Parts: sequence; structure tokens; C-alpha cells
Amino acid sequence: MKPIPGGIRHVAVMLIPKSPTPDFSGFSSERLNDRSPKFKAALDAGGITEEMFLNLSPDRENRIAGVLNIEAKLRSTMLAGKPAVEALKSIDGSSGLNQDRILGKVDPHMPDWIRNEISATHSFLELMEWENEIFHAGYPVSFKQRVAFGSLQLSFAKEASGDLLAADVDIDLYTDVGHFGEVIRNHLTMQKTDPFTVYVQLFDQRIFPLYLLGASLKG
Repeated sequence: MKPIPGGIRHVAVMLIPKSPTPDFSGFSSERLNDRSPKFKAALDAGGITEEMFLNLSPDRENRIAGVLNIEAKLRSTMLAGKPAVEALKSIDGSSGLNQDRILGKVDPHMPDWIRNEISATHSFLELMEWENEIFHAGYPVSFKQRVAFGSLQLSFAKEASGDLLAADVDIDLYTDVGHFGEVIRNHLTMQKTDPFTVYVQLFDQRIFPLYLLGASLKG
């Protein structure tokens, strides 16, 4: 953010401990339904209850945080004049809820909506099919949001099955060369994208997941 000569700019600052602790105490199915009814419906369609969601294992905290990060990003990203989360129809059970991605089914027209956004706003980039198959096997049709960090990536199966299209939804810390380095590092170290780093990146974009980190806020 550039300063204004002789003026004042207001910024929000997040102070986070070195090892942040997620706080899910404010989360409930009711609150999720108030903020994101389509995501709640997708959980229901996948047979995922509030109790199941709050007791995901293994890596409970990382998985819950990762999923809520993606929900917030989908809720805040517009496609065809409405939040992208409205295209999500179901989640593939608890196995579809991961620290670094959500696997589920979406409206089969979602790729076309994204292509329309590319034409109108250039807010996404369509990846080459062979390129995406390397890291998202089975989801060759893929689009990456054109932002510097905290980039939403939407990947799809080639063809719909019935009235639904299989999808792999994730958030990348960086784009372009930075993302390639992130992917290589994660593969070499057998690690997944850190959800708490994503949380901070979303905060910088004024996107707020339905949980808190151990932090002090002032702005």
C-alpha cells in the first residue's frame, strides 16, 4: 500500500504468535448456514454432520482450518454475478475435506462461468490440461485466480457425470513461478499447504473464515 503525501491511510494489522492456535469455538452449523447456506447444503449432501466436521481426523485442526479457508474464498469470489460457493452441490464425504483442498461436485456449467469471467475481467487464467494433470490428476480442466497470493484454483473433470461435475478446489499461497516452487517444496517435504499462512493471506484480502487464530487485531 502506497502512502498518501500529507494524508492518512488506515490499515488492518494482524499480530500472530509464532505457533498460532485456531479457535473454532464460534463455529456451528447454524452460523455456517447463516453465512454460507450453499456450503452447508453441500456438507449435508455429503453426509457430513457438525459433529463429524468438528472431529475430523487425523490432523483435525489443519483440516478444519483448510476447509473453512476454502469456504470463505469461495464465498468471496464472484462468478456469473454470484458467489462461487453457490456452484458447489456436494462434498465427497469426510475424505473430500482436506487440509489443502476440497473434493466434491459442482454445477456442470461452472467452467463456462469462469471462462466468461476471463473474457470480462481477466480475473482467472485457464491452465493447459497436461500442466494441471501433473499435480491434479483426474481434473485436467483448471483455472487459477490471478492474484499475487492466496489464489483460488478450481480444477474439474473433463466430463460431467449426470447433472454434476467432479471438482478439486484449493488455495495456492502464490501464483506463477512462486506456486511452482511451493508445489515442488511440498512434494519434496511431503507437506501440505499451511492453512494458517492461507488465513493471513485471506485476511489481507479482507476475507474472513469462520474461525479465529490466536492474534491481536488493531487497525
